[in-house]
Amino acid sequence: ISLKSGHFIKLVESSPSTTHAQYGMPYLMFLVCWSGFHKAPWPFCNVSRAREIVNLARESLRLCKREWGRDITEMEETMLSLGEADAESGFLSGGMTEKAKKLYEQILSSNSLADMNDFRLLLHSHCLSGLVMVALSQNDDDSEVLKNLYAKAVSDAKISLENLVVLQKTENIPTSFHKWKNPNAFQSALSFRLCQLRTLVAESLIRAEEATEAETFLKQAVTDSPLNFDAAFALGGFWLRMSFYNNKGSPNNELAKKAHIQLLKALKLNSTKADPFSLLGIWYEIQSDLKRALGCYSKALLIDPSHPVAGRGIIRLRHRNDTLRICEEGASISSNTNGWAWRALGDSKAYSDGLDEKAIACYQQALQSRDIESVKQHSLGIFFSSPSNQNINIDEASQTWSALASCYRRLGKYSASLRAYESAFASGSSNDYYCAWAQVELELGLLDDATLKFEQVLKDTENMSIRYSASYGLASCMLLTANQNIGEGKYGAALSNIQKGIVCLSPLMEDCRANFLCISKLMGDLHSNGYRIPPSVFAKSNQDDAKGEKCARAKIEFLKQGETIYHRMLQKIEIEADVSNENAVLTATLNDIGINILLQARLESEMQREGSGLESTRIVDIPKIDEKVKTLLDKSKSFFLRAIESNQLHPISWCGLGCTLSPLDMMLAQHAFCRALQLDKNCTEAWVNLSLIYADQDKLVASEKTIDALTQVADTPLMWIARGLLLERHTSRGIEAEEMLQSCSDAYRACLQTSRDPSALLGLALTCRRLGFDNDGTESSGYKVAAEEIASRESHSTLSIFLDSYGGNNQVAELLHSTMQIERQQGEDKSEMDFFVSKAIRSSGIGGETKANEGKFSGLNEKDTLDIARQTVLKNPDDGESWLDLAKQFILAFTKTQNLSKQSHELVCDTIERAKYILKRAVTQPLTLYPANLSSHTHKLMVSQSVKASTLSEAYALSSWVQDR
Repeated sequence: ISLKSGHFIKLVESSPSTTHAQYGMPYLMFLVCWSGFHKAPWPFCNVSRAREIVNLARESLRLCKREWGRDITEMEETMLSLGEADAESGFLSGGMTEKAKKLYEQILSSNSLADMNDFRLLLHSHCLSGLVMVALSQNDDDSEVLKNLYAKAVSDAKISLENLVVLQKTENIPTSFHKWKNPNAFQSALSFRLCQLRTLVAESLIRAEEATEAETFLKQAVTDSPLNFDAAFALGGFWLRMSFYNNKGSPNNELAKKAHIQLLKALKLNSTKADPFSLLGIWYEIQSDLKRALGCYSKALLIDPSHPVAGRGIIRLRHRNDTLRICEEGASISSNTNGWAWRALGDSKAYSDGLDEKAIACYQQALQSRDIESVKQHSLGIFFSSPSNQNINIDEASQTWSALASCYRRLGKYSASLRAYESAFASGSSNDYYCAWAQVELELGLLDDATLKFEQVLKDTENMSIRYSASYGLASCMLLTANQNIGEGKYGAALSNIQKGIVCLSPLMEDCRANFLCISKLMGDLHSNGYRIPPSVFAKSNQDDAKGEKCARAKIEFLKQGETIYHRMLQKIEIEADVSNENAVLTATLNDIGINILLQARLESEMQREGSGLESTRIVDIPKIDEKVKTLLDKSKSFFLRAIESNQLHPISWCGLGCTLSPLDMMLAQHAFCRALQLDKNCTEAWVNLSLIYADQDKLVASEKTIDALTQVADTPLMWIARGLLLERHTSRGIEAEEMLQSCSDAYRACLQTSRDPSALLGLALTCRRLGFDNDGTESSGYKVAAEEIASRESHSTLSIFLDSYGGNNQVAELLHSTMQIERQQGEDKSEMDFFVSKAIRSSGIGGETKANEGKFSGLNEKDTLDIARQTVLKNPDDGESWLDLAKQFILAFTKTQNLSKQSHELVCDTIERAKYILKRAVTQPLTLYPANLSSHTHKLMVSQSVKASTLSEAYALSSWVQDR
């Protein structure tokens, strides 16, 4: 039959002329390939091949009518419909059971079965067997619906079975029927139909939890046909199933002995069948007689190399490498029940050989097999699982889908992996698959979906290994989500997500079964990531000063917790020292500690108003005046040096060392960055820092070349910031100032398109108002006014966002922001404008931060001249002479004070420095400005006045005199 089936498959693929030349043959070959009356239908075909054969046979009969005038008989049409229904009913995987049900019901209601003679009675029972099979293939969540479905199918099948039993006892049984001319054809078909109906009815009764009636039914079948192999085997299999696979915990030894005897009887009746050998192997395996179990499984595979029960038994009892030959032989057989062999080969390719591409092909082939895809529809499907795990519901289809998804994931085919995990979860709901599915979504950046899945897993499972994975995955989601929140300016949400991730990992830190190094690394990263959040978010109460030292200290303490965790991680690595395996982990840990301490040093420097522009607040000067910052930098440097000593080829450690050395020794920092770039040309941080070092040393050409080189490496936000800063340096030299500043603004805007970096926000706020209208000869004043208004709003809003993200530690930015408020408040409420002006004066400094605060006015005696000087500054905040006059009035007031406070002295110094800055800028960079508020259509340019040399000299002299006091 196998050879004839293969021949007909070739006929299906042949040309139409060949098919037309054999008008009757396609139908006869369909009957051979189907064989549904004498054995399980379509034994050598899958569902797609079966459909092709049925369609070709039906088309052939139509050609007969057209070419020869021969009509299709009703019986031929019935047989074709019956074969098509068998292909779709569940005997083959992938069939459409609803279509099969309609075909069976159509045949039962047709006129061809109106006269119930012997052959039509056989057809009737065949249709009822098919309907029982359709009922068994249903997967409804409502158990009551399934029970009712089974009950109806069993009721109809019992009636048919009674009719067949009566027919079997009739003396005048037909010999041949339809196209089958063998004298024993009808008797063979009748015996097979009786056995199949009894087996299906018994299976339906078992699923309907009526095992007692099923046992009675099978016993009666053995009594009626004591020499029938199928009846004997069905009863033996039932007893084996009820003794060891009954989900009641302890086995039934008495029933097990009866199963053993009955299976031996079935084996004596037909020793050419593989089924009894395989179930005997199950019996011996349960009895721990592994040698006999292996013998039985081996004999079963000699008879049928693709037998699903014996193949799985061999795989359970032997090592994977010892079963490769058996699996290859089973996979080479054309069978729809060799999925176990394909799956085992896939596991070997994936986990032993690392050949994921070949493993994918094996898993895909396995999923097309009935013993993987439709375990419940297989008569021996209950015996596929290990007897020792009889109470565990194992779904091989979901396991195979999960293994396939893992292969796709390792190959970077994440979309295919997601679909495979979705199929795995649909085949068998498991928290393990759900967690792996969430991991793929995490890698794809689908953070919301991944977070929901991880939280669901933690809610549903008590399995600690799965909870570890889900907790770690959820904490990773929280870290990435926090980074997104920071980029969007949602700093409160970012801190909440970081704290949520810390809460997820905290229980695992004390559990010795968890992977301490991985968890510690993620926990430390969560704390270190708090550096990007403004200090104001760390306020513990609404009464805390959002811009005060208390919030900044809270932020530093948060980072120190991460340092402590990294140190615990380092201690564990040093205790369990293994140079060959832990060297990379040791390097990474030392590098993380160095980065964390460097961030603490940066926060301490910000508290010392680093970056204000004064000599004492440059990054290179702060370590000289603040011992705490210097100590932190030295400590960070020591850890980076240890990391480099551990692995001299680690570019990140070299880059971190360069960042630490930048405030201490520019030459050594330059060397470190160059070394990092020698090791990794794609290290963007090294490129940017090297460019900034060149710019700081006034090597603008070298800095520009470095930025150009970075442009070829990666388009990063840091590259655009460095480009903007470099353009600002060109502007300070007077090189096409207006055009350069416009280019600066564009560079900062390009950075903000991908990252909400505070440096880019500040740069854009300071440069976006330079529109280049000074010398363009434009006469359209309306356009100028509109453009100025838009630029003013952009500058003001961007600076507001910067202050919010930076935490309010930059007092120069506060001054600029207050000045913009003054500008926007012109013509509005005078008291509100005075508030902003006073705030601006209290925060005044030279292009940067100062220590001025409310208390600086302590010890002042208010005089009329001092009030006049203040009002003059309020009206003309950009007039250097007004600031110089105010400084003189402060000095006069202070000379009459008995106890001059340090804050009052600082106020005088800041006022003089402000005057010097404005006067010097007016001399070196005379600017042409437009008024912010124009009241008429006639506009005149406002050019800054020339500064007298005596005024500038007086400011410098007064500054020197005050410093000596």
